[in-house]
Amino acid sequence: MFKSMGGGACGWLVVGVMLAFTTRAEADVDVRQSVVRIEVTQVKPDYFEPWKRSQPSEVSGTGVIIDGNRILTNAHVVSHARKTTIQPANSARKYPAKVIGMSVAMDLAVLSVDDLDFFQGRPALEFDDELPAVKAPVNAYGFPTGGTQVSVTEGIVSRIEFDRYYYTTTGLRIQIDAALNPGNSGGPAVKDGKMVGLVFSRISSGDNIGYLIPIEEVRLFLDDIEDGHYEGKLQFWDETQTVENDALREQLKLSSDQGGVYVNRLGDGPPSGLQVGDVVTAIEGQSIDRQGKIQLRDDLRIPFAYHVQGHADRDTVEVSVLRDGKAIDLQAVFRRDTNRLIPYLGDDAPQYFIVGPLAVMPASSELAQFLAASAKWNRYLLGTRSPLLARLFDQRQFDDEELVVSAAAFLPHSITQGYADPKFGVIDKFNGQHPRNVAHFIELVRDNRDEFCVVEFAGNNTETFVFHRQSLLDATDEVLDDNGIRRRASPDLLDVWEAE
Repeated sequence: MFKSMGGGACGWLVVGVMLAFTTRAEADVDVRQSVVRIEVTQVKPDYFEPWKRSQPSEVSGTGVIIDGNRILTNAHVVSHARKTTIQPANSARKYPAKVIGMSVAMDLAVLSVDDLDFFQGRPALEFDDELPAVKAPVNAYGFPTGGTQVSVTEGIVSRIEFDRYYYTTTGLRIQIDAALNPGNSGGPAVKDGKMVGLVFSRISSGDNIGYLIPIEEVRLFLDDIEDGHYEGKLQFWDETQTVENDALREQLKLSSDQGGVYVNRLGDGPPSGLQVGDVVTAIEGQSIDRQGKIQLRDDLRIPFAYHVQGHADRDTVEVSVLRDGKAIDLQAVFRRDTNRLIPYLGDDAPQYFIVGPLAVMPASSELAQFLAASAKWNRYLLGTRSPLLARLFDQRQFDDEELVVSAAAFLPHSITQGYADPKFGVIDKFNGQHPRNVAHFIELVRDNRDEFCVVEFAGNNTETFVFHRQSLLDATDEVLDDNGIRRRASPDLLDVWEAE
């Protein structure tokens, strides 16, 4: 009797296990049909000498088919692409593709394929809009190095955080312990047949520490690019600190059960409505604890600034504030990071203009941060008090403001005799006039009728360059020819030079 019941129980167990494996196998097959290999020919720009380009390089990654006949992947997989093809799993055919939306800051990109036959029999992978629980199992799909077939690695969700992505952008990210390798980038992580995130990074020095961009961040990106342009995420720019310290709490007259964040400095740019000395106690009706975090769910506390990013349809967020001991509610105004004096170029190529031996360009964060990280250049630029470092995080003081930066060295020509190289100097004046931006600098050079051209630089210990106007103009063709440079300016700035 016992044996029979046991046999019956075992029989049901075996059937149950077989059904579970069958369902999982069918789901796995469907996921594989939605995963593609992406091959890209990249030509990266030269931020130091923008008239040059690096040698083409071949890179590969992964993408996933999503609704609307689109392919989602990482921005770093397809940035600076000259040629992009996608190859479905279990297919020898490669299809040309093009980027139709990108956020370098969030490392997301969307591709389109002109040949709609590509999508026949290849379904869009469904999104799971719920953040997975910590310890939830996930499978990462992709085309990592080491083979040509779709790879599947299994892991669990290790933790979920709200932290820095690239540049100054923050967002949710999911850490998993599945094995990830180069080529996995842009592949989906799947739970119960639905996509919970997109692989984008790993820590190579650690053991199985990988990161996903969760679906919530993916949807914010997709909503943003619906009009064909990526605006960026709303962010909290005023500087705050926690209210954990007992003396600070006493000075602010906070009760033992009150939390919040203390505003100690206002961010640059348009005011948010907050004031120095405010204690922000709640955001969108959710209390902030004394460590500056909110309870997103029972197992997840994250920084309060998370509540700012979800309001792409409006620029205001409701906050509760203690101001001079009084509780008030207000609509704080937040903004996107679109007004930086020294912007990130992302996927854009740097601009440049050459006149005689002098090459200039708009300051970019890619250039400035590389120089700041170099001991040699950091020491030099700090010593000269260069605005390239001093104003690295400033907002523009007027709409079209740029820093006009010289290249590190003159392009060789005899008219530079006796002058030291400009060494990424920021041009302060041309014949006594301050150039608002590179286009304005070009106009000043183009329209100058004085005998001399006088170039002065901002900061300390810099030289002033004086050239005969006609000699400077005549030297340009020689410099371009000697250095094999095809154009004296990038296309948009060439239009300024050639304008009447």
